[in-house]
Amino acid sequence: MLVGALGNDLKLFDINTGHEIQTFKGLAWRADPCDIRKCQLALFLDDDNFAYVNKEYNIEIYTKKNDKEWVCAYEIITSDEKEGNGSKGVRKIYRLEYDKLTDEFICNTNLRYKR
Repeated sequence: MLVGALGNDLKLFDINTGHEIQTFKGLAWRADPCDIRKCQLALFLDDDNFAYVNKEYNIEIYTKKNDKEWVCAYEIITSDEKEGNGSKGVRKIYRLEYDKLTDEFICNTNLRYKR
């Protein structure tokens, strides 16, 4: 089970034992707690992979290497170029979904990033 914790952390627990497996730092922050139901920023892709939106609003994908260690397999950079001048802007993500058929992350209803 993956849960949010104080300090913008995620904590992964073994639901059979109730023990914490690992803490992940830097979850994206949602300032409006009134609409928290629509604010999924972390999800499991399968038993051995999960993804979350980090504080820079990039998507980090973690893979289970053994029974107790999860490592960041890769990061999808979601920033976009502004007005062709080469500068990057932060694209805030408020919701993260995964489409298994297209192997894409869907953010904020319409943004798509290939896994």
